[in-house]
Amino acid sequence: MEDKVVSIEEKKADAELMSAWLGVDELIIDPKLLFDIQTLLCYYSEFLCPNDEVTVEYPVEGIPCASVDDKRVMIPLKPLLEGKVDNAISSVIHELHHIKHSLGEKEICQTIYPYLHKVLTTLETEHCGQKMCVWDVVTSEGTIHSGEIIDRTSKNKYAPFMYTLMADLFLLMNAFEDIRIDEKQPTNLVKYRVKQEEECFNNFKEHLDTNLPEMNDFHGMLFRSLFHYKGWYDDLDVAKYNLSPSLIMDSDAKGLYPPVFRAFASLVQDLAGGLWEKFREETGTGFSAIDEFMAQELGGDDGNFGDGAKECEELEIGVKPTSSCPAPNSEMSSFAREVAEEDIALMYGDTEGYEDKGRKVLSQDAWSEIQAFKQIQHTKCREKMENYPQGISYDTLVVDTYA
Repeated sequence: MEDKVVSIEEKKADAELMSAWLGVDELIIDPKLLFDIQTLLCYYSEFLCPNDEVTVEYPVEGIPCASVDDKRVMIPLKPLLEGKVDNAISSVIHELHHIKHSLGEKEICQTIYPYLHKVLTTLETEHCGQKMCVWDVVTSEGTIHSGEIIDRTSKNKYAPFMYTLMADLFLLMNAFEDIRIDEKQPTNLVKYRVKQEEECFNNFKEHLDTNLPEMNDFHGMLFRSLFHYKGWYDDLDVAKYNLSPSLIMDSDAKGLYPPVFRAFASLVQDLAGGLWEKFREETGTGFSAIDEFMAQELGGDDGNFGDGAKECEELEIGVKPTSSCPAPNSEMSSFAREVAEEDIALMYGDTEGYEDKGRKVLSQDAWSEIQAFKQIQHTKCREKMENYPQGISYDTLVVDTYA
């Protein structure tokens, strides 16, 4: 698809906090302000991540996200073009804290992988005329490792199912990591986060009040947990989990995984089972005459192979047929995946593919106008003159138009 070129339209910025910091009444979105913000955000990257060489990029579409492995923060220009300056600053501070405190994407997926395996061994499904656990069905097409899931290089025919499930579990851990790292922000910058979170919570509260039944699924409880543990409201269902704000915030990056997966085990099981049924329906990978032949080939005369589903004592979940798992088709599930699209693309190293899908881009003239401010050289000068022996101080601005 062709890119849609957009330009900068001057408008009043929603920049109450930045305006107060600068000591001005209001700010207008224009090339100079966008350059100032770019400069400020690069300064924050040096200030918050002094030991890392972080790249801050400004695509137009998508959501704010970071690649810890690549030391790279991506901040969309779209909110800035809409005037949401304070929110953009908040997003950068948040993503920089991921760089500073969080595991890299590859290590996150490697840490999730054993839990994914354990859950899939508890799910019972029909395959080749046999009752098997989903894990055995997936691996009957060959092993699939976390690295292949991250890179999306697996040739296993069930790989798309594994990609989707891993992405959802990545979102789960990212939500709890957000709770953990946001409390580590410098006190003078917290106001940006509070303003953005309040706006997000108000939108979430409207959804919670009108769609309570579907807010009980995996994605609904994920968002409910996020706002409960951040202190925006009290959720009696979330409070039943064996978690607490202090446990979350006092954990290191890997310490969160065991308690979170124990708390969400039954929801993860329902999610995985529902995704499995949906995948088989959409791809037609159910039982057939060919499957019957393969069962005999793989299992011998009696057609038996695989150990069957087993309960998991560690996660405290029993065996469950995938046919009894709810379909993951709620509005909240769709919303969660839409919000996380670019985060998932980053996790899988697929940013080029994402960016090429008809994105909006800033016109070259507008981008050049923003970057032109880099060519301004500011020099403080002082000269003694015949009539002013004490000297005169002045500032000189030099614009290099050939740079």
